Amino acid sequence: MAVWVLAGGVGAEPEPLLHLPFAGPGGGEGWVSWEGNPETVPGPVGQAVAFDGRDDRLIFSPQALAAMKELGQGTIAFWFRFEDVLHRQAILPLFYFGMAGERDEHNLLVIEIGHRRPGNRKLYVTWVAEDRVVLCFDTGFNLEPGQWYHFALVVSKQGNTGFLDGKELVERHYNFGHAGMRRFLADVESPQLAALGYGKTARGKSPRFLHLAGALDEFYLFPDPLTEAEIAALYAAGEPPPGSPQVVRDLVYREAEGIQLKLDIYYPDSGVPPYPLVIYIHGGGWRSGSKSSGAGLRFLPQFLAAGFALASVDYRLAPQWQFPAMIEDVKCTIRFLRAQAGELGLDPERVGLLGTSAGGHLAALAGVLPEEEFSPDCYPQVPARVGAVASFYGPTDLPRLFQEGGQRTLRRVFGVEDPQDPALWAASPVAWVSEDDPPFLLVHGTEDQVVPPEQSQVLAAALREAGVEVELVLVERAGHGLAPAGGTPVPSLDEVAQRLISFFQAVLGIAP
Repeated sequence: MAVWVLAGGVGAEPEPLLHLPFAGPGGGEGWVSWEGNPETVPGPVGQAVAFDGRDDRLIFSPQALAAMKELGQGTIAFWFRFEDVLHRQAILPLFYFGMAGERDEHNLLVIEIGHRRPGNRKLYVTWVAEDRVVLCFDTGFNLEPGQWYHFALVVSKQGNTGFLDGKELVERHYNFGHAGMRRFLADVESPQLAALGYGKTARGKSPRFLHLAGALDEFYLFPDPLTEAEIAALYAAGEPPPGSPQVVRDLVYREAEGIQLKLDIYYPDSGVPPYPLVIYIHGGGWRSGSKSSGAGLRFLPQFLAAGFALASVDYRLAPQWQFPAMIEDVKCTIRFLRAQAGELGLDPERVGLLGTSAGGHLAALAGVLPEEEFSPDCYPQVPARVGAVASFYGPTDLPRLFQEGGQRTLRRVFGVEDPQDPALWAASPVAWVSEDDPPFLLVHGTEDQVVPPEQSQVLAAALREAGVEVELVLVERAGHGLAPAGGTPVPSLDEVAQRLISFFQAVLGIAP
């Protein structure tokens, strides 16, 4: 199943200490052993290995462990994807190095998905020493199940950092420690176990060892910190496996205030252009997130299977930029994709919006705004109105939302202090509802403590009063992000996905 290389020396290209390609005719059995019954599956670089989440795991040999624990700096890099089973287990371990017994004193380094709370699908890198977390950072945004990612952890004398899909996580969030701390494998006291697809984290987060439900490909351990260009080269070596969506990445749709704003377009693998288009706007409190993250991307396979193209967009974020920068970018996205529809194989007459959380606010706002309001200086002759809007748990009445608190967000995002400031009302979708608005689908969890469900109810009522077609789906026992809250959500996530696709099919005139 694998060929192992234990390398040394210095050359023009970085030499790995360990490399597990997950392909090739046997060999290297002294460096690794498999437990369970893992299977090979198509991966970004040839073959990958799939873990079932129950008993599959890779255990590094004592010889490999001994080589690892000498490293005070270096790089760990690999491809991965995961299944979202975090509602029933605390974490999904990717790489683990540390203690071997659950009752031992906790000393470890773990790279994991999730961190105990349901709905948390961030990637974490955590060092624990003597039962105390000394350094921990995360991506700052959720990753999406079923999607391949490339991650690299780099530790040098200058500190630590991480790279996702070839790009440095400059907005990563430090839960403990800071970027200047240098901790690597040599800093884990008395390591007894190194593993892939198996591990644990801090005692309070995961008292038990757990297994990965997902897949890994092309694991590297380098004795030196790689440069950004070298990591980008590792990422560039991968390609989507057969059956993965066709995607055009990093298409620049606007340059604003010295930065390039980009989007990705995913295309179905069947049908012929021009494709109907749904534009996805990620959440993150108007302050974080990216086009490669966001809860709405969990519906990507269903959209593609139904024959839709889906564009996922970056937009300017607070506090560096304040509102209305975000909505101007969304409107510019719509205009750009319409203007370039012929070249991109898209249907400019069948365009819808999907947004989650803060992205739900922006999608709803773009759906109801008159053409001239918050109008960006791009493609002024191209309309920014759309044919359908789906807003998932998005704010719609900002004065009502912030009357109970959130002053820091008011200042950082909207530049106001008073929830009753007229500028905040002008940023609210309910302020702009009119009879010519497109059909809406609103989805909200009844137990949402971040954005109360009344936010969707208020907009639904306003749309109905104006004579606009609207469907409101309240998901029982679901919190923000539709995460389970007090039981099993009803309707289920699969049923919500079916209603979402059916809504766009019906409104945009797509045959099911």
